[in-house]
Amino acid sequence: MSTTEVTEQKLSRTKIVDLMRDSGGKFMTILWTKTNGEIRLMNCKVAKGTNLTKMGYLPVTETKTKSLKNVDPRTIKSLKLSGVVYKATAK
Repeated sequence: MSTTEVTEQKLSRTKIVDLMRDSGGKFMTILWTKTNGEIRLMNCKVAKGTNLTKMGYLPVTETKTKSLKNVDPRTIKSLKLSGVVYKATAK
């Protein structure tokens, strides 16, 4: 039986968004607060070359439903990408 070690790092939300945008379409898990106050955990991916929308949201494709979702980068709590968990630091 093998165990997978998960690395955890603290990063600013700006750096987390940069990691998401530069992920090259890799699958990731994000934890953020929706506009209605609900905390949401979602598996998704960001298409190559994706930028923030004019309203400042990051468009992602939810893996389960294959639907487009807009994530407010200011409410991201954590990101898991390539086996590393990035926790957002408070400003």
